[in-house]
Amino acid sequence: MALSTNRLKKDKILIKNLTAVQTCSMLHDICVGKTGTITKGKMTVASYQFGDMGVEDNADDNFSTQLEISTEMKELISQVIVANTDVRFEANDKTLEYEPLGQALEVAMVKFLIDNEIPAHDMLVRRNLNTRKVMNLPFTSKDKMMIVIRAIDWESNSIRVFVKGAPEYIVPKCERYYNNQFQL
Repeated sequence: MALSTNRLKKDKILIKNLTAVQTCSMLHDICVGKTGTITKGKMTVASYQFGDMGVEDNADDNFSTQLEISTEMKELISQVIVANTDVRFEANDKTLEYEPLGQALEVAMVKFLIDNEIPAHDMLVRRNLNTRKVMNLPFTSKDKMMIVIRAIDWESNSIRVFVKGAPEYIVPKCERYYNNQFQL
């Protein structure tokens, strides 16, 4: 292990999780992305798809103003992102502005909302006041999904189940879904 760690150190590779190296025994190869670098964990939404309507480049089509779907559907999509995240907002010491922190994929989704002028911070505050988390089933590599169940305070005796994960695992489990015109 010490020899492998020294080789990684020579190649200027930073290891944050030392237990990962300990469980490897010996390291011969490291797989990296197509650019030849190891990711920094700073993700962004490059493209998205709702129904059959796909948007290839987030920079060209603004979700909140240019995507041709109903306002109600945009609000529902925003609520689903906010309801199924553990992102928190903290003040940046240098800029004194609030920024989302947490798991990289979830931060990217919340930044997607912010970049599209959707008040994600306010939505998270309202979520915490009005929708209590009843249960959380964390992501597993077997199921390829995460489930959050929330009690909706403004609807008596009502809960909502929010699921996120790999579409090829989630869609087959659905009985109903929105079509391209966003109708059930």
